[in-house]
Amino acid sequence: MFGRYQTSLPAAHMSYSHSTLLALALMSLSGCAHRPIATTRAHPALSTQIVRSIAVLPIQNRRVTPEENRDMSTRFISAFAARNPTIEIVKPADAVALLNNASLAQRYTMFLRDYTITDIPDKPLLSDVGKALRADAIAQGAVVEIIQRNGFFNIQPGMTQVTVRYRIISTSTGALLWEGMGSASRTTLTDLEKAPTLHHQLAIAQQAILDTLPRLHSH
Repeated sequence: MFGRYQTSLPAAHMSYSHSTLLALALMSLSGCAHRPIATTRAHPALSTQIVRSIAVLPIQNRRVTPEENRDMSTRFISAFAARNPTIEIVKPADAVALLNNASLAQRYTMFLRDYTITDIPDKPLLSDVGKALRADAIAQGAVVEIIQRNGFFNIQPGMTQVTVRYRIISTSTGALLWEGMGSASRTTLTDLEKAPTLHHQLAIAQQAILDTLPRLHSH
């Protein structure tokens, strides 16, 4: 059983990078941003599971560009390493290459599709994935919701809303050790503007999760 969901509203002093703060300041002049919300849940095994290495896989969602995918992975790795400095990290490009070399890429893709629907882990596959990646756990991110609409005169302002999810899964037991979801949305000031850019909302929604990343046991 999972523990209770925990919902947090990032405080005003949260640790955004200088570039993120600048982007937020600029965006505040062109629309209304709703405060991002992060929701997390942790499995009881999180407190006992030993994780010496973790593989970070590319973000799932075809609407996310390769550049956005790389940026999100870089931010996740940086935040995770800061919270878990003793855990070895397998980066997304290396993880994909290792899965391809082990002929596991297609099976892993199918697993993600089924797991999203059923929440039932494929333990034999995850064990094979762990061996191929030499990782005790995997961190899989996904953009699970994207809603964008352009402004329409006298009817509605422009709006962009996104929800990002990260899951940390044990490759030895198949247990979902931790899950975090972050949502962010922005509407334009007028009904004559296009939907706000997706890139900035992705960064804000992800940051809400990164501030809640868990500390894992590495020994």
